[in-house]
Amino acid sequence: ASSLSLNGVLSVLFVTSTLSSIRPGTVNADVQVTVQYDSNPGTSGRANSTSAARTTQLIGSVPTFTAFINETTLSGTTLPNVTVGEKAILYTVLSVPPGTTFAQVVVRLPAGGRMSVTASTFTYGSGQLSCNTSNPSASIAGDVVTYSFGNCSNQAPAVLNLTVRTELTVQDVAANGELAVL
Repeated sequence: ASSLSLNGVLSVLFVTSTLSSIRPGTVNADVQVTVQYDSNPGTSGRANSTSAARTTQLIGSVPTFTAFINETTLSGTTLPNVTVGEKAILYTVLSVPPGTTFAQVVVRLPAGGRMSVTASTFTYGSGQLSCNTSNPSASIAGDVVTYSFGNCSNQAPAVLNLTVRTELTVQDVAANGELAVL
């Protein structure tokens, strides 16, 4: 048994861990604390207890992303127009909340082999973001490109970005004729 001096303060700290099976959302965490005490143990002191209840919200965040093409490799064309052999640079920016998040980026290319991946690079936010696979190879199945990063750990107290830069080359196929939309 511990003792507490007259007018002393007892502080209780609860530390929680969120399991990887928890999905994004908000849940209430109800906590009930009961303290039992005796004003003078072993003599004629008064045994008593007091309780306190508290509800707090736990918020599980989900990563968000944006994707855009804002540059090409030929100065003679202007977006959104591209030509056969030209590379369009696709940026996919994954905003990773603090904690650990499973990250996989899937890019769907125009059907029919109209574009191909020629290079990919990755940028991690401020050195406090790391993933199990820091430099994944592009896994290509038909017109679907997948980058599997595994679990990404954001040690910062704020959202950090993981940026995937993908070079896509416009292929010389019949579907990419004049005025074709990719």
